[in-house]
Amino acid sequence: PAVAGLVARISATPHSLAEAQELRDALLRFRASDKPMLIFSETLGEGSSGTIDLMLASTFRELWLQPSGMVFPGGFSSEQIYLAEGLESIGIGADGSQRWEYKTAIEGFTRSDMSEPHRESMQRLLESWTEQAAAAIVQGRGLDKDHLRRLINGPPLLAEQARQAGLVDHLGYRDEFREAARQHFGETEPVPLRRYAAARQDAITGQDPE
Repeated sequence: PAVAGLVARISATPHSLAEAQELRDALLRFRASDKPMLIFSETLGEGSSGTIDLMLASTFRELWLQPSGMVFPGGFSSEQIYLAEGLESIGIGADGSQRWEYKTAIEGFTRSDMSEPHRESMQRLLESWTEQAAAAIVQGRGLDKDHLRRLINGPPLLAEQARQAGLVDHLGYRDEFREAARQHFGETEPVPLRRYAAARQDAITGQDPE
């Protein structure tokens, strides 16, 4: 009850999809309180997975993007390294066995290209990740599924294009975002997450916070 709302900033999140999904679940539980949730980003997708960034940001009720930023909801990709030819050139041969066609761990040392079973399994994995992230974004932003699919398959979006596409709510710089937050919360003191977490832990253990 003492929490007025949540304000956050996201930029090049290092989280994997699984970590982001766990964090999103926690944010959704907070969202159920109907309290204000605002998030700011300079750009979504530069130096990280824009799809994961957008999935997390779309959980907030109000998403701000810097006018010079962009959104890149480009799905997922995978790179595989094949060492057979390189190893052969220095006189090294890989000694291993493969158990059935979809057990592809050894292929990086025994092949110079991707086998069809490996391509099939990786393609399905990437499709599954994209489907999960897209469903979360559709839910968070209230978008049509086919509309989002077209955005994922398209080029990066400039800030105004992203706003028109329904991926963000407002364009503004950080000072404008902070002013918007003040309008939501008035003179309520902002509490950094680490301090809040420490105070909660102290309350649980019965210790006085520093």
